[in-house]
Amino acid sequence: MRSQNLANFRLIFVGLATPRLQRLWLCVVVGAVLFTVFWPVAHALATEPHSADEAASMSLATSDPCLPNDPYDLEALREAISADPPPTAPVTINRYLIVRYVATGELSDEPVDAPYDPVPDDPGEPDPIERPPETVPVQDALLHVFNTSTRHEFAISMHRDMLAAIHRCRIEAGLTGATEGLDDPSTVETLRMLFLPVIQTIGGAGSDAESGPVQPAARSNGIDTRIIRTPTTTWPWRTISHFSNNCTGTLIGPRHLITAAHCINQRGTNTWFSFAVSPGRDGNTFPYGSSTISPNPAPGQTAWYFTHPQWRNPNTANPRQWDWGLIVIPDRLGDQTGWMGYVALTGSTLKANDQYNRGYPACGGTRPDVPVNCQPQRLYGDTANCGVGSFRFPGPDNWNRIFNHSCDTSGGHSGSPIYQYFFDSKLGKTVPVVDAVHVASECDAGGNSPVCGVLDFYPSVARRTTPGDLTVISWLREAFP
Repeated sequence: MRSQNLANFRLIFVGLATPRLQRLWLCVVVGAVLFTVFWPVAHALATEPHSADEAASMSLATSDPCLPNDPYDLEALREAISADPPPTAPVTINRYLIVRYVATGELSDEPVDAPYDPVPDDPGEPDPIERPPETVPVQDALLHVFNTSTRHEFAISMHRDMLAAIHRCRIEAGLTGATEGLDDPSTVETLRMLFLPVIQTIGGAGSDAESGPVQPAARSNGIDTRIIRTPTTTWPWRTISHFSNNCTGTLIGPRHLITAAHCINQRGTNTWFSFAVSPGRDGNTFPYGSSTISPNPAPGQTAWYFTHPQWRNPNTANPRQWDWGLIVIPDRLGDQTGWMGYVALTGSTLKANDQYNRGYPACGGTRPDVPVNCQPQRLYGDTANCGVGSFRFPGPDNWNRIFNHSCDTSGGHSGSPIYQYFFDSKLGKTVPVVDAVHVASECDAGGNSPVCGVLDFYPSVARRTTPGDLTVISWLREAFP
């Protein structure tokens, strides 16, 4: 009997050695892997709300001002920065707000080029000691705002008491968080990572970016492991927005986006950029439409750009630490998509948690940092988490404004989010929160920078959101609901 069983085993083994049965067996194995990997993803996508009505009913309840009766005269502020001609003298709204006209600029529809800044000599601090964000005292703030209708730029001085009250109210009301959660983010972010790189390796020199090989000599460690992220209607990817001027931004409110300052202003000049904002764009598909920022907007179509005054000063040293901006677009696209939350996280927390980056790389040209077989206006994301390296440029609160990260990026990723997931007890789910925006690379082969090599572990640069930035974002959400 034993010899008969061995004979049968040999027969089966020899049979499987035939090419036809080998292929059949491979199909069975691959099918099992596909089902195991993609069933949780498909189930997660099937249970997410995608309709405009569902998203609108979800988000409108969290988009109103937090403080009733406009206690800080924000309506008067909006009128002051809408004046044309602008006021010639500073306007004191109240003891909390002072407005000063700065200059009149111009809008350009030229594509954005990331400003070149040399790599700092300072290696940075890999493990900074930073106090918890809730214990950092709120300070007075100065913010520059550009009105795309009048093209006037103003400086707004904001008192710390107002900033603290608004931010505290929005935290207590749950208005700094995301509009939706996920029971298990790995069904979207991680399980896709496990399989698609295998497809890239098996596919060899494929015809598209999802089946082609990885790109050598490009990004962190000299290898580009980005893949196309689709469908872009997936939560939270649908909050990530393509800018038609070769940048990326993220909805953190119904019409509020966080991005890089160089995506909206040419540093130290009066040149600002006009472009279309398209959340969840997927090639030529615009699942949620677009909001166009134009040089001659129709009534009611004004957009607002917010930057730090240090970014606006052409003599600012190390301007990358100020490469952080906010936009209020004319259309409430976030009522369809929802939006991510915004947080400030200590360096130790950033390093302890998984970070992700998704953005819209600019295809074309000869630089080696674009994805292999790059497909225009497609959302790309690294197959690895964003490891966090060193921190630089501490402010008065001893929070560093810049950190290096390992996610693969290139031109077009500027302004894209660095985000992670937190458990939200009010939603009972884990939610995505933006803690930084990508602003540059230190080895992208542009300007005088080298091509990234195998020892470039953290070549990408992010401008993080600090505790002071959070109060400004909350104020913006209150001032421009």
